[in-house]
Amino acid sequence: MNEDGTITLTDGDLLAGASDVDGDTLSISDVAYTGTDGIFTDNGDDTYTFAPNENFNGNVTVDFTVSDGQGGTDTAQANIIVVPVNDPPVAGDTSFSMNEDGTITLTPAQLLANSSDVEGDVSLQGVSYSGSDGTLSANDDGSFSFIPNENFNGDIVLDVVVLDSEGASDTAQANIVVVPVNDAPQAGNVGTLTTNEDNSIEIDPDYILGFASDVDGDDLSLASLTLRDPNHGTLTQNAQTGVYSFSPAANFAGAVALDYLINDGTVDTAGSMEVNVIPVNDAAFVDGNSHATVMEDGQITFNADDLLNLFGDVDGDNLTISNVIIADGDEAEGQVVANGDGTFTFTPEDDFAGTTQLQVIVSDGTVETAMDMPVYVRPVADGAVITKSQDGPIVMNEDETGFLSLSVDLLDASESLTSLVMTGYPLGFTISDGEHSVTITEEGQLILINDWDISNISIDPPENWHGTFEVTLTATTVDYGDENSNALPDSSDITGDFDATEGQDLIITELDLLDMAENIQVQDGDEPGFVHLINNSQGALVDNGDGTWTFSPADGFTGEVDFAYVIQRDGELFDEQSSIGVQPAVPGADNGLEIEGIATTDIDKGNSVEFTDADLLAQINGVDGNDLSITGVQITDGVGVLRQSSDGTYTYTPDPDFSSEAQISFVASDDLNSVTSFVNVNVINAAPEVVAVDQASDYTVAEDGSITFTESELLTAVGATDADGDTMTVEGLGVQPDSGTVINNGDGSWTVWPDSDFGGNMELTYMVNDGTYSTPATVLLTVTPENDVPTESTPLYVEMNMNGTTTLTLDELLANVTDVDGDTLSVSNFQSDNATVSDNGDDSYSIVADGDFQGTAGITYDVSDGTETIQASISANVSPAEDGQVDGEAADYTVSPGGSLNIAMPSSISEDDSVDHVIASDLPDGATISNGLEDSDGNYVISGDLSQPIQVSLGDGFEGDVSINVIGYDALDQTVDGASEIISIEVDDAYAAQGSSADGANVNAGSDDQGGGDWTNADNTNAGVDVMDDSSSFDNANDNNGSNDDMSDLGGIG
Repeated sequence: MNEDGTITLTDGDLLAGASDVDGDTLSISDVAYTGTDGIFTDNGDDTYTFAPNENFNGNVTVDFTVSDGQGGTDTAQANIIVVPVNDPPVAGDTSFSMNEDGTITLTPAQLLANSSDVEGDVSLQGVSYSGSDGTLSANDDGSFSFIPNENFNGDIVLDVVVLDSEGASDTAQANIVVVPVNDAPQAGNVGTLTTNEDNSIEIDPDYILGFASDVDGDDLSLASLTLRDPNHGTLTQNAQTGVYSFSPAANFAGAVALDYLINDGTVDTAGSMEVNVIPVNDAAFVDGNSHATVMEDGQITFNADDLLNLFGDVDGDNLTISNVIIADGDEAEGQVVANGDGTFTFTPEDDFAGTTQLQVIVSDGTVETAMDMPVYVRPVADGAVITKSQDGPIVMNEDETGFLSLSVDLLDASESLTSLVMTGYPLGFTISDGEHSVTITEEGQLILINDWDISNISIDPPENWHGTFEVTLTATTVDYGDENSNALPDSSDITGDFDATEGQDLIITELDLLDMAENIQVQDGDEPGFVHLINNSQGALVDNGDGTWTFSPADGFTGEVDFAYVIQRDGELFDEQSSIGVQPAVPGADNGLEIEGIATTDIDKGNSVEFTDADLLAQINGVDGNDLSITGVQITDGVGVLRQSSDGTYTYTPDPDFSSEAQISFVASDDLNSVTSFVNVNVINAAPEVVAVDQASDYTVAEDGSITFTESELLTAVGATDADGDTMTVEGLGVQPDSGTVINNGDGSWTVWPDSDFGGNMELTYMVNDGTYSTPATVLLTVTPENDVPTESTPLYVEMNMNGTTTLTLDELLANVTDVDGDTLSVSNFQSDNATVSDNGDDSYSIVADGDFQGTAGITYDVSDGTETIQASISANVSPAEDGQVDGEAADYTVSPGGSLNIAMPSSISEDDSVDHVIASDLPDGATISNGLEDSDGNYVISGDLSQPIQVSLGDGFEGDVSINVIGYDALDQTVDGASEIISIEVDDAYAAQGSSADGANVNAGSDDQGGGDWTNADNTNAGVDVMDDSSSFDNANDNNGSNDDMSDLGGIG
């Protein structure tokens, strides 16, 4: 039998080996197995089963008894051989555990730990996993790795196949328990939130948690939310709602990173998100301040781009000035005009004084921002008009009273009359208005008549006085600006030409007053006088009689005090004004602030000057330990713009046309005291600059030609430049030497005509003017010579007898021919219908009249300069005798010696429109033409109305016959064909009684219309008297503007 099998034996099987000789029927009994290698079972049906022990193989003996039924028995054994059979291995299940999301590696030994084989060793045939909760992989070393799916936990069964050495197999299971492990939550992708620049955004934690997840299904919370870069803004959380609020930093735009933590109750998971701050265009912002000053009835021009540094833009946009306007559109105070070159000009309305608010508008390309810029229009007094109600001079009889009625009208309603002074009365006169009375005790005595009734002034001369005198009135006005306009904002600055202290007297000397004079260049002998306050309520100003004056402020008064005075020079009065700054007294305290000096800086016109508080404080000596500060920086004199940048830098830019001294005041103060001072800016107007003549452009013109220059060409020729950028003009263009004519064409151009036949170099000289200064300039003009055709001034006139011979030398033939080039001239080709000319071969030529010809023989001949040839002529008067006229021919005119006659202009000349002027030649000695101009050859040039007669006057010493040659010339000084005539005159005493054809009457040149003035003297002659308006000016802002005296001449009174 096979191992681990069973065998069933029957009685027959047991008796198969038994025999009985008797042949008895045999039977079996007592069948038994006494061994331990198996189990023997009597089935009770004469069969027996033996089951060996598991895995037993070998021999087993079963004992039994054989009986023959006859009583005979025998024992026998049945041998059972248990044939060995290979036993399959026994695969035992194994169990393992691992953490979730981990990896477990199992070796064969681990997998066979519970497997065996009774015959020997077992081996691992294979491991497999048929589930879907992970991945099983075989490793090179025979081990197996199992990786559960992410986040899986639970049981995993691996199928294990076990082999024995015979190849038998068995299966088992490797059970792996995947122990759950807490998984960190997933932060999720929140993405990007958006908000506008300078806006806040709320972030709800639930919003962030909505993107988070947890595989374990744990409840999640937002553990924290933080701002990665605090410079990007602020993040706050509402303690009650838990909602976060993010506010970007001012003007920030861009991506902002936020970090957060998600918690599942055990583990935190980090996440991040972004807030995109969308840029929003920020309007430009004002980053400084500026103000400007201009004089009443003046104007100021400024470059608006200079003000750009007073603006900022957080976006970095390119800023431009889009406009400058008057705030609120109040054009009643002036007008602003854009000049198209980046500059703007503000012109106040006539007589306006005060503050106008301009708005400088800046654009960043999208949004406009306005900055207010006050313009202080400094008042200038226009003066007053003084009139007299009476017509003509005041006429009064000796020892009688005369009356004068005056009225004063102000030119500007914002002004007030501060003084009205009368002078000019002779000694002894008494002047009165009925309430006030003054007797003249000294020459040039001044009478203040402010409070007088000037409509009825009586004039009483001293006894027996008679004569004529002139009275002059001087009116002074002050302008404090328009009442409806605000003054330039400032601190409590108190400024003045003189400094005083509350409750203390101030002494002012004559020298002080002369030093402050603005309207006159002080000279020796000038005397200040009539010093008086504009407003007597501010204090008292007393003449001490010794050339000094004492000012005493009114009780408790502090502020600016304006006063006026006059300077007398040779009987003429000049108005001046000045001011006193009365500073408050500090009881029991020493101010301690001293002005060490007044700084003055020079700048070229058109430039700017920069300064800082430190520059201003350098002028002030303060108290040790006390910090000084600067306030109230403003322009107190001059025209321009003062701007202050955010960095504390001040920039003063004068008006482009301003060139004088500007004054900028400031207040320096510590915690207790202050002092007002100023700096001077001297704006220098530089004269234009030109290059030297050897560096200037040269020009060329042909002889007898002309050349035209524009102003631009003349400025460019000398490289004219003006450091101030002033507009330059050309003045006084002329030529040196005096060899040409310059004509101003009236259109900004000049035409230069070199003198006729001039060749060579000439200099054009002129002045380059910038409106203030002139600089001489020179340009070289080369006149290129050209061959000039010889010219004949007049035909050659000769007298000869009939049938006679006249010999002329070459010089005589050329006597009336000129060649400006100095060429050697030759003659040839003589032609005549009435005479013959022969060349004698010795530079002389003989003329013989034909036959019995008598009269005027015309002879022509060629004159050559070697290049050009002209035709000259001879007028030969052939007479029958040596003296007298040709028989049968009378002279054209007769006159006695020293007489005058009018010769009719020949029609060949007067009727030819191409004739511009006439040259009359061959006049006898002493003869003149009154309506002509004598030239260097003794000939006369007649121009103008050529229809008028030629007015000839003969000399007393000449008697005889004369022929005057008259030739017409065009505008280019060329002879006009056919426009010539020879006029014969017989001068003889015989004609003394008959007169002459000369007119001789003088032409009335007319007389001037000198209409008399309004006032006449007592004898009805013109007194030449009028009332002049010449009022003074006064600026209450202490800018010391010039003033003019209104010295109205009241004419001769007598």
